[in-house]
Amino acid sequence: MNFKQIIIPILAIFIFLFTVNTVTAKNKALQLKEACNNGYAKACANLAYMYENGRGVKQNYAKAAILYQKSCENGISESCYNLALIYHNGRGLEQNNKQAAKFYNMACSNGISNACLNLAYMYENSQGVKQDYAEAEKLYKKACDAGALNACFNLAVMYDTGKVAAKDYSEVINLYTETCDGQIAKGCYNLAAIYYNGKSVERDLEKAKNLFKKACDMSLQKSCEAYKMLLKQMQKN
Repeated sequence: MNFKQIIIPILAIFIFLFTVNTVTAKNKALQLKEACNNGYAKACANLAYMYENGRGVKQNYAKAAILYQKSCENGISESCYNLALIYHNGRGLEQNNKQAAKFYNMACSNGISNACLNLAYMYENSQGVKQDYAEAEKLYKKACDAGALNACFNLAVMYDTGKVAAKDYSEVINLYTETCDGQIAKGCYNLAAIYYNGKSVERDLEKAKNLFKKACDMSLQKSCEAYKMLLKQMQKN
């Protein structure tokens, strides 16, 4: 009853707001191009976003990647992360996990928690880097401590499945509880399974039922099925 998940959201910095006025967006692109050519890294980052998403310019992932890399190498950590996403997802370019890992590492080192989360996942699953559970654990912890709940969840699963050793099982329960409280449905589901099976805790069907219901209410279908099954079981007793 364990799940693994990774969330790869788009994270970018902006120094302006887009409007529905196409002419304004085109003018902004020209201004940003000039500023980027004059060494303004944030301008390069925002122009990269425009090329990546076709805002005011024709969508061009190759140009976006060049501009993200330029701004990344000039201190814009969010650009390192966005470039890693392009390589990791193969958005308009050939997928390249080694390059993704490289730029996730740069972004993670500069405080982008989702970059640490994604890099941890790559170390756990041997994507672009040699599999290293200890490194994955370290990176998940870093991202979790920074508030990335999906990292807390993945760390809990690593402990729960024995990929790395937890200090004791209460650490697993605490991590699942934290993610469940943070509205991560799979955290609630795994915590429910622990109470249902009495794994390192006293078996508590009522608590398991409530947790299955909570995950079900967050649209986790498997938890809805478990909730219905447990409800029938409890009604028979």
